Amino acid sequence: MPPTFQHLRRHWPLFAGLIVALAVWCAVDVSRRARIDPLRPSQHMTDVTVYTEAGRAFFDGRDAYEVANIRGWKYLYPPLFALLIAPLAELSPPWQASVWFALSVLMCFGSYFECRRLWQFVTLTRSASEGVSSRPR
Repeated sequence: MPPTFQHLRRHWPLFAGLIVALAVWCAVDVSRRARIDPLRPSQHMTDVTVYTEAGRAFFDGRDAYEVANIRGWKYLYPPLFALLIAPLAELSPPWQASVWFALSVLMCFGSYFECRRLWQFVTLTRSASEGVSSRPR
């Protein structure tokens, strides 16, 4: 079994607790900030809707750099990002923010495990002839 899976197996309560905490955070804070109330636009505190609206604009034939969300924020990033996040435009804003949050968490976990794997590769590489750890500097 690869060392990464051993690490995950050994520390599963920590990762499970972290996932539960992140799910609660998403439910009580992230999705709440994405709600749209036309009477109180200042309550909308996420820029995910800017990205999804820009992605939708690419497919509607509008200029993606001219569309804005309810707070008047405009899209400022490369077109590829808006195109990649465009499928979320079909969801309601709280769901858009929740899905984007979940994808971001998955990317963070992926980065953590990949960095851990690379660190183990660098620090645990054994010399075949000497049997000792060789640490490249």
